[in-house]
Amino acid sequence: GGNSSLTAVLAPLVPYTAYTVSVLATTGPCVAAADAQSPRVLVTTPEDAPTPPVALAAVSATASSVQLLWSVPASLNGVLLSYRLTVWTAEQAASASSSVASNSSSAAVLNVSLPASSFEYTVSGLSAFTAYRVELSAANAAGVSAAAQLVVQTQPLVPQQRPVNVTLTWLDNDLLQIRYALMPPTAARDRPALQLVVRAVPVGQPGRANVTVVVNVTDSSASAVASALASALASMGGPSPAAAAAVA
Repeated sequence: GGNSSLTAVLAPLVPYTAYTVSVLATTGPCVAAADAQSPRVLVTTPEDAPTPPVALAAVSATASSVQLLWSVPASLNGVLLSYRLTVWTAEQAASASSSVASNSSSAAVLNVSLPASSFEYTVSGLSAFTAYRVELSAANAAGVSAAAQLVVQTQPLVPQQRPVNVTLTWLDNDLLQIRYALMPPTAARDRPALQLVVRAVPVGQPGRANVTVVVNVTDSSASAVASALASALASMGGPSPAAAAAVA
């Protein structure tokens, strides 16, 4: 008979990988003439999008920056061209789906393309005591990988303001009321809340119980409160002509 064309499909193959292919004609298992094999042909499969970067981690954080490290994707599937780094606040990430957020990079805190040789990046200009979502993708000529994701939080700032207008009033023999003004909410957002336990200990009055007041404030230094409390108690007279104040 005449020549006939036959086809065969080889699968599964690995993207961007060289293979040597030849065809061997046989009449049964291991039965073939010496010249029954076709010439070998070298073929390379096309590129495909890489897998996500590996081991994305925040190795250090300050009040305004975060240092990121990562490793190359487990499967490059081609020639790695770049990385794409996007950073969102937690509020931005929560208000949009991942697909919408990925297509709205202009609203992100940071959206930058990094060289393929990169393995670390420091994100700066961040707000203190704020949670951020980090997305890192790898790209080659065939496409962009899914994003490796990480949630990080910046450190709080050292408070620059103190509670003000501290006033003290004995409501009863064993009850002391403390009033004070908090710092503005915009400043308080940059630092965590602290708890001060203020103890007023009467001196020379066995019948008077110690007074303990727990105050939630946004000030890491209790010196201003302790000073105001000691000064006020010393000058109040009345049920407490003499007292010592301590802040724990």
